[in-house]
Amino acid sequence: MLLAIDVGNTNMVFGLYDGDKLRGSFRISTNSERTSDELGMLIAQYYHFHDIACADTTAVVIASAGDVHAHQRHP
Repeated sequence: MLLAIDVGNTNMVFGLYDGDKLRGSFRISTNSERTSDELGMLIAQYYHFHDIACADTTAVVIASAGDVHAHQRHP
């Protein structure tokens, strides 16, 4: 299965594909203070809730249109 991730300034959108078939999708708010462990746990919860094994994911694609930090004001 393929996990596709679209990282935006306000949300990250996830799509889980089995071949050409979308098995499910979900959103998580973009938060630069969230750790990789926290994000991994949220993704794993989605898999568990839908009775999908994390180990079935064979590829990940990540898309991002820009740098979230470029939009923050610095004094």
